[in-house]
This record gives sequence, structure tokens and C-alpha cells, in this order.
Amino acid sequence: MAAAAVIVLALGLGYLMGGHERGSEPTAFRSSEVVTGVGESSTTHLADGTVIRLGPESRLTIPRDPASREVRLDGTAFFAVASDSVAPFVVATSAGNARVLGTRFELSTRASDLRLVVVDGRVALDSGDMEVEVKGSEVSHISAGGTPTVTPVDDVWPLLAWMGGFLAFESTPLLEVGSELQERFGVNLVLDDPTLADETVTVWFGDEGIEQVATVLCRLVEASCTVEESSIVMRRTP
Repeated sequence: MAAAAVIVLALGLGYLMGGHERGSEPTAFRSSEVVTGVGESSTTHLADGTVIRLGPESRLTIPRDPASREVRLDGTAFFAVASDSVAPFVVATSAGNARVLGTRFELSTRASDLRLVVVDGRVALDSGDMEVEVKGSEVSHISAGGTPTVTPVDDVWPLLAWMGGFLAFESTPLLEVGSELQERFGVNLVLDDPTLADETVTVWFGDEGIEQVATVLCRLVEASCTVEESSIVMRRTP
């Protein structure tokens, strides 16, 4: 299992935590592939700000050109894609391709079978000459090159249990961050000032505790936080 780490990429802050010195930049890729074995996972940070959590027994191929926004996947991965209206992000697989502007989703593929789970945003999924649009809280399947199906689900997180405590937000409003913390971990995010609800964060966490999550979230929106049992109380800094 990859070591826990936090990378913050918002509000002009860019620092690594968890074995790296604050103020340093993400290390440039030396290889075009990331491969995981049985029971392993890996987190990859692309040059455009996209964060990818690669699941066990998977392979991710990354173009050496840092301007490219297309990767190839064999296996399972969760994506928090940086928004770019000019250059959509593409995940190519043997069963079909996913094209997005900015969203969070999981893609799992083996041979000609594919599953797409969209947490939020929209993903265009194509297989051959067929294309469907999949929205947040929807799941799409492609089996043996057939027509993609789209099914709504009440809760996507049980489908993503392999990620454990991993969290990734991409330009996500704090109100949605709070809902996700509650759904996944039973932690309440209490916003003392209602104007905080629309503040957005771009950040990912490994398996950090609630205190570290609170510290980073508050730093991003320039607020103060108090951890009270299973709650994070966030207040505007005077």
C-alpha cells in the first residue's frame, strides 16, 4: 500500500506533506507507467493538477508530454480531474473511452468489460459508435463490446470501498465536502459562517486523521477550525 500523503493544490498553495518538505514541488515523472500488484494502490499527481488513485493489480500509462490530457488504463482507478474547457481529459481503455472536462469518477476495466462510477460532474463514455453521458450518482457498464448501460444509485461509496480512507476533491464546494465526510466517515463539517459553503477546495488525502484533514481544509479557505469529537467546526478568521 502506498504511504499516506497529502498534496494540496489550491489557492496558490502547493506543498507536499508526509515525508516531503513543505514548499517543494511534485516530483516530475521518470516513467510513463504506474503498475500496482496484489493488495497495492498508488496515488499519481499529473502536471495539470489531476489526481489518480490506482487500484490493485492495475496499470496506468501516462504520456511523457506534460501537456497531454490522455492516459490509458488497464484495471481500476479513481480520478479527480482538473477542469479545462479547452482540453478534455480522456481515459482510454480496451473496452471504451471516458472523456471529461472536470469531475470525480472511478473507472474499472478488464479486457472488453468496463464499469464507470461517477461521483460528481459528467463523463462521456463511448464504445465503438455508441456514446452515453453519465452524471453524478450514476453507474455505467459495458460488457463484451455491447451498448453502455446507465443506472442511478443512491450511494456510490460502497462501490468504491477499495479506496479505504482516500479522499480527493477537485474544485469541490465545502458544502459538498461536508456531505462526503458525513457519508463516508460519520464526520460532521459545521460551517459557522454560511458564506463558507460556496468556498471550493482542491486537495487529496491518504489515510490522515480528522485533525490533519481539518487543518488542511481550514488553511485552504483561510478559516479557523475546532475538532469536537466527530465534528469539524469551521469559522471565518477575523
